[in-house]
Amino acid sequence: MYYRDLLSTDKIYHLQITLDGIEDMHNKKRPHYLGYPTFQTIISNIGMALEKDVAITIRFNADKNNIIQLQRLKDLFDELGFTKHKKFGFESARLLNYDPNISSKSRLQYLTPTELIKVQDEMNYECGYQDFGVYSNIYNAICNKKPLKYKATFCGSQIGAYLFDPLYKIYPCWDVVGKKEYVIGDFSSGEIEWDEKRKNEWTLSDINSFSDCSTCKFALLCGGGCAACRPNNHCTQMFKIIKYAMKRAYTNFNKKTQ
Repeated sequence: MYYRDLLSTDKIYHLQITLDGIEDMHNKKRPHYLGYPTFQTIISNIGMALEKDVAITIRFNADKNNIIQLQRLKDLFDELGFTKHKKFGFESARLLNYDPNISSKSRLQYLTPTELIKVQDEMNYECGYQDFGVYSNIYNAICNKKPLKYKATFCGSQIGAYLFDPLYKIYPCWDVVGKKEYVIGDFSSGEIEWDEKRKNEWTLSDINSFSDCSTCKFALLCGGGCAACRPNNHCTQMFKIIKYAMKRAYTNFNKKTQ
């Protein structure tokens, strides 16, 4: 609401918004910092942004507690007419554990890729999936009759993406903002001062940095996995994601050509 005047195709033209379930579930997971519910406000603002022709991508962070609401949230978007808008997108992503000190029995109950892909199959791929660009890569290769694109790194954090926080700290990735051990630079003096050792841990990392990646036949489609999860939990289990992406690409290609 406060940024309504900035929403336009030539100013703020794309927003990623998180909804982690339908109303009750989302409000439990993502209350306002003052404690009041946020779901209805977000839904209203999505409608307002779409009316201004701003692209919206909804992100659903899935765990075992809320995954059963993925279809219900998609149904709600259908009822509201959001999914008919050409600039509306909806995708799910597994909630990941970046802290090895958190027990696997925590209240978040993390999903495996297989568990989330099963739900996607049941929904007939009506909702996107955080497949790290594999679906788009395969689908575009089929449609355009061109070779697959390969990569040696996983994401922008390894090739020059930086996040600047209000406290003058620089981070390589939005998943680690606020964690002091991931600060790679400081700009409080007016000039950037890099922590070269920490910075190089990200920018000099690629699929050759880890023995399991250097021998994996899917490495060039994966890029080596999330650097924030390394070294203990970075594997994307790419084979399962490729199988999912191929089925989704085949399904959507058939729809397009019928």
